[in-house]
Amino acid sequence: MRLVYFFLFAAVAVWMPFLPVHLRGLGLASTEIGLLTAITPLVNLVGQPLGGMLSDRYGRARMLLILLPLAALLSALTGQASGFWILAVLLSLFSVVYGPAIPLADGLTLALLERKHGEYGRLRVWGSISFALAVQGAGWLFQRTDLRGIFWLVPAFLLLTWGSLYRVAATDPAPGTAFRPVRGGVGTLLRSGLVPAALLVTFIMQVATAGNNVFYGLYLESMGAGRGTIGLGFALAAASEIPVIFWSGPVIQRMGPLPALVVASLVYAVRFLFLSTVTNPWLGVAVQLSHSLSFGLSWPALVLLMARWTPPPLRSTGQGLLSGAGFGLSNVIGSALAGLVADQWGLPLLYQCMGWVSAAAAAGWVILLRWDRVRQAG
Repeated sequence: MRLVYFFLFAAVAVWMPFLPVHLRGLGLASTEIGLLTAITPLVNLVGQPLGGMLSDRYGRARMLLILLPLAALLSALTGQASGFWILAVLLSLFSVVYGPAIPLADGLTLALLERKHGEYGRLRVWGSISFALAVQGAGWLFQRTDLRGIFWLVPAFLLLTWGSLYRVAATDPAPGTAFRPVRGGVGTLLRSGLVPAALLVTFIMQVATAGNNVFYGLYLESMGAGRGTIGLGFALAAASEIPVIFWSGPVIQRMGPLPALVVASLVYAVRFLFLSTVTNPWLGVAVQLSHSLSFGLSWPALVLLMARWTPPPLRSTGQGLLSGAGFGLSNVIGSALAGLVADQWGLPLLYQCMGWVSAAAAAGWVILLRWDRVRQAG
């Protein structure tokens, strides 16, 4: 799974930071960029849970082997488009086939690890290593060449991911042995109480981070940063998370997923509030070091929390719900709202709003932590 994560996140590293800059270069307004980037999480809201449920029946590796070549083709076609509506159609189709990839990879990893879920971070860290290397390399490349290089690098990395899957596809635990109907599986998880509560707080946390994912590069650009500096900012964030994700298993097992999420949300709040005051792009790059404790703790904690609260036959369904409902809807609303706020009041106020929303998420995790402790005591 190391190579699968490595190549899969290399594609993310090229796509996520530089697609908004490419869209700006096509002459699109911030509101249009926000709407286009909201398409992926909107589609994922349905696509990721559905992909997880289907993979619980047909196999995670098999689903990935079907979806990745289609995603490679559609990402290449997106580079040929320039109008808002054709971009919207292509990005929608791309999101349908690419959206389930990361939760499917996570579900496959957890299944292969069986009960050793604390080892998840030591495999997932290869995605962070790849992201750090690829985003810096892409920033260097796009400083010197056209941004349309996005649309041949991403297909190449997706096809390399597809090739790497053959090494682990045969070891995918037998699919379908404990399959439940789609509606019944989702209902089982949503009736647990804790799962929908965790999805709600994840939604609040991700509303803030969605704006940063879309507008961080544009914010640095507004301060005078070049594409190389933008790439450095994303690379520094990814590199800083590597040691945290690597050791996240024992750390989170010791402190617990919910306390880890409280810490991560508070770090997000401080990070965004600080960015709202910054005018020097190098300070905007330096603050990315805090990504180590914000994303580096929150992502493994969420994956392990959902694995703890879902039965093994529904594990991919649970990861799909986390990615689709917890991340998808929040990214739709967060991206669209961020575009509106940026257009109307500017990027500094956007980051100030994101900081206070992150603080609200921290309060939500504290409440959920208290609820969980009362439940266990009773």
